[in-house]
Amino acid sequence: MVQLNFHPPVRWYQNSNSMIVTVKLMNPESQRCDFYPDRVIYSGRVNDQSYRADLELQGNIAVDRCCWEMKSNEPVLKLVKQEQGHWEKLLRNKNIFVSYDMEHFEDDEDRAPNGLWSVGDTGGDSWYVNTESSSDSD
Repeated sequence: MVQLNFHPPVRWYQNSNSMIVTVKLMNPESQRCDFYPDRVIYSGRVNDQSYRADLELQGNIAVDRCCWEMKSNEPVLKLVKQEQGHWEKLLRNKNIFVSYDMEHFEDDEDRAPNGLWSVGDTGGDSWYVNTESSSDSD
């Protein structure tokens, strides 16, 4: 009999040095996480169901500096970037089970995904300001 693996929901956010990836499985057993320069493979079991996430990364990671641990009963992977900087996305290809973790939006160094918008003080209220605008208007 062939064992089916399901893809777990995955959430991620980043800072300039690393990507933090949370696998949304509660109290998984028989866990394994393998780090490669351009991918991460996580597997685990919950309620006799096998889950596997094979994540082909957009950039490269420093395998020897990556790690994972359980936080709030969920596996959390720390992927250390080989080169510091902002990644536009986590994966090379779109995956419907992987999404940005909006709970940590502020942790992403107050940077919008495209890097063009910031919150500026425009007087009475704060507004979103396009940092590349050539307009002289207030």
